Amino acid sequence: MSNSIIEDIDYLMKLDSGGVVVHQDSSVYVNNIYEWLDTKEGTVFGWPAWGNALDSYKHENLTTDLEVPIENHVLRKMRVDLPHIPVSGVRAEVLDFDHYLLSIKTPFGVVEKKI
Repeated sequence: MSNSIIEDIDYLMKLDSGGVVVHQDSSVYVNNIYEWLDTKEGTVFGWPAWGNALDSYKHENLTTDLEVPIENHVLRKMRVDLPHIPVSGVRAEVLDFDHYLLSIKTPFGVVEKKI
């Protein structure tokens, strides 16, 4: 049995002193989640269903009542778009009238993004 290492380049093509940033092992999955969060549904050529539809909530009043629909959207859509990443929890927390903090819990760590 070989010890295979999973590698993937950073989806934003970030650079460091060694060139393009390369993610390994669990950080590959975290990078995939950040890419999914930054990709609107319908923007990937050849794969129009891939991505999130979080923009559909941008004209809604961000209240605690909207947290559950956002969490459900993320959980349902990630299971389709990123089936290789097990999600154990999603939390959307309203920060102010037009921003919320999205936290996604996986075995590879918690991914947080202000949206």
